[in-house]
Amino acid sequence: MNWGELKQQIRDLGFEEDSTMEEYSTIVINACNRAIQMIFQELVLGYKDYLGGLYATKKTVTDELTGETKIKVIKWTPPSELDPITAQTTDDTEIDLPDRVVYILPILASYYVWLDDDQVKAVMYWNQYDDFRTRFIDEARSRNYNCEFYGGLWF
Repeated sequence: MNWGELKQQIRDLGFEEDSTMEEYSTIVINACNRAIQMIFQELVLGYKDYLGGLYATKKTVTDELTGETKIKVIKWTPPSELDPITAQTTDDTEIDLPDRVVYILPILASYYVWLDDDQVKAVMYWNQYDDFRTRFIDEARSRNYNCEFYGGLWF
């Protein structure tokens, strides 16, 4: 998801006109930064081992001594910090969160956008985020704690 797509989704989650969203531009930027940090701290860093397994990449390597070809699994690692969104951020700037959690970003950002002006909308968006968060944590915990060890491989 990039910044332009995120803005469009937030617009679709409560703004009737584009001009109204322009009036809220600073609030939208701040809400997005707050939501990105919350998702990053709570879900990405808190469950980086789970996400690392989901987004692991496979690389074919050749052993220099034996000439054997092997597959090496490289776990995904989160960045140490995220660049904040500013008024100068271009629409094609990618949001640096894993696909598994980035799609909930517009919902959480909309919660922060509407928190002062429309508490009914805000609570609805928070409940959606909280449901996702609970399912995500349950899934991550069940995959990490219910593992069995067989011959050097984790299942």
